[in-house]
Amino acid sequence: MASIPSEQLGVLSTKTSETLQTFPVPSPGPGEVLIQNVAVASNPKDWKVHLFIENYSAIEGNDVAGIIVKVGEGVTEYKGGERVAAFSIMYSGNNKASSSYVTFACILTERFVCMQYGAYAQYTVAPAETTFPIPESTSFDEAATLPLAVGTAFIGLFKRLGIPEKPSGTSTSLRISLFAGVLIWLRKKVNRKVLS
Repeated sequence: MASIPSEQLGVLSTKTSETLQTFPVPSPGPGEVLIQNVAVASNPKDWKVHLFIENYSAIEGNDVAGIIVKVGEGVTEYKGGERVAAFSIMYSGNNKASSSYVTFACILTERFVCMQYGAYAQYTVAPAETTFPIPESTSFDEAATLPLAVGTAFIGLFKRLGIPEKPSGTSTSLRISLFAGVLIWLRKKVNRKVLS
């Protein structure tokens, strides 16, 4: 595996412009992975958020697909060299919006910390819990479109509908119709049988 550089290129979005700049390559913290991005997806939030926040500056984007190049402390389910897709921690300017699937409590953070999670760069840090492996048969472009869909399905199923993540007792069937790969991943998260 190639060594990790100390600097990377990233697109800095501000209230008035987007510029290609050099940033330090971040290091993953506990429970996080560092991904060398191969493909990233864009969502409406990425081009709208700067319109609503004064003094906005961030590397935008949250949906990434690439190769894990480093894992943080406590990460045992992944290792360097694995093909993955991930939903990075969501930021809006200097507000951290999620360190877990649906934790939306905002906290102030330092500017560089805000920069390490954006997808519009060569490397992105993402929580291991919002990272999933992708098979060789799935392109990085295809995989980069999945993380927000997975997160949206998660919120709909487990937060809005109240389906328990890890039910106790015997497994029951859950009938849902989503992209097959998302279903399989979610099935593993909830220990339920999926009928499609």
